[in-house]
Amino acid sequence: MRDVLLSVKPKHVKLILDGSKKWDVRKKIWRASVTDPVRYVYIYASAPVQEVVARFTPGEIKTWWCPDSPCYEIMEHHHYDWWKTVKSDVALSADEFLDYFGCAHGGYAIEIRDLQVYHVPVNRNFIRCAPQNYRYLTEWESRWLDIFMNISGPLEVSL
Repeated sequence: MRDVLLSVKPKHVKLILDGSKKWDVRKKIWRASVTDPVRYVYIYASAPVQEVVARFTPGEIKTWWCPDSPCYEIMEHHHYDWWKTVKSDVALSADEFLDYFGCAHGGYAIEIRDLQVYHVPVNRNFIRCAPQNYRYLTEWESRWLDIFMNISGPLEVSL
């Protein structure tokens, strides 16, 4: 099983931690398979925080695609339709959602399950490099982050 380090802007991290954001939307995600699933997704709060603050088990992953069209209005219509189906769980306004996806031809929504928050966040110096979007963790990094979770103890968050 693999672990993923996911870079999340601090304002979205707060929404995940307080339970307002139950799904995270992305233009790109990792490749997981039945034979090599993702065990944990570690949340890295990007600058200015630059710390690993929590982990979760990825639940359902929803996917949507827009028709290949050069017309921005058609793509925006498809994104808006999709936003209406997930709006209560992504903690984004329609404008934020449409701005984020812009001309993307689709996206993903990742369900956040079994969220565990570090009592003491892990400084970025303990991971090889911070991701721009996401990256797979080495086995060593995964073990290190597990040790930190066991030492600091997870703060269980009920969603």
